[in-house]
Amino acid sequence: MSHDERLLALSRDGVSVARAADALGVSEAEAKRALSRLQSEGKLELDLEGDEIVYREKLSAAERRILVVPKEAAPKPVVKAKAKSGEIAKKPREGEDERDEEPEEKAEAKKKKEPSTGIIAKVKGTIAEVRRREAAPRSLLIGVGAGALVPGIGLVYAAPWKVAGLGVAGGVVMFWILSYLPFVIAGPLFAVLAVGSGVLGGLYAWKFNKEGKRAPLGDDAGKLKKKADTIRTIAAHLKDDDDD
Repeated sequence: MSHDERLLALSRDGVSVARAADALGVSEAEAKRALSRLQSEGKLELDLEGDEIVYREKLSAAERRILVVPKEAAPKPVVKAKAKSGEIAKKPREGEDERDEEPEEKAEAKKKKEPSTGIIAKVKGTIAEVRRREAAPRSLLIGVGAGALVPGIGLVYAAPWKVAGLGVAGGVVMFWILSYLPFVIAGPLFAVLAVGSGVLGGLYAWKFNKEGKRAPLGDDAGKLKKKADTIRTIAAHLKDDDDD
């Protein structure tokens, strides 16, 4: 019997790579190559048996229909019939389950009490994706471009939500005012606002990447001011020492 015939015989009950290697007396790599070749030829198909991947003989449609158990042959639960003298249970036929049939009302109530895990999982996945995108680093180019193309509104990309809200409100009001002005005035004014908003967008994107979150620019400005005051104080003391 050739290796292919032995593998086909083993695959009727499902054969793993390790089992095929032991049966043929070859390495697992050679057994896997032989199984993969038979699969590519349409003689085997992959199947999952527990946590293990096995190769199983590929059946035709007619053979699959023969193996399918008709619904009428499925085991039926025992139904209890109430009588005046008490409860009389029908004897189960051979091959039937002895479990009682659960009333439809209890089954429906149980379904209503159980939470819809599919919807909850989707909501949790959406929240996790939003948080992941919110924590992702910001691009300076996008921050400048968004701020310049849509003055005020573009600050939503990286600015703190309070600043972004004010920017959106200011942007809407600005576009409303510019729509009533002649182009000679509205054009240059829009250009100035676009440049200012673009610079702010870039600064907020830089600040976001530095802090890892949406943060105001005022903290850095305050630190720079303190450093400048300290430098001026030191310079004044050095000048006084030189004068003495």
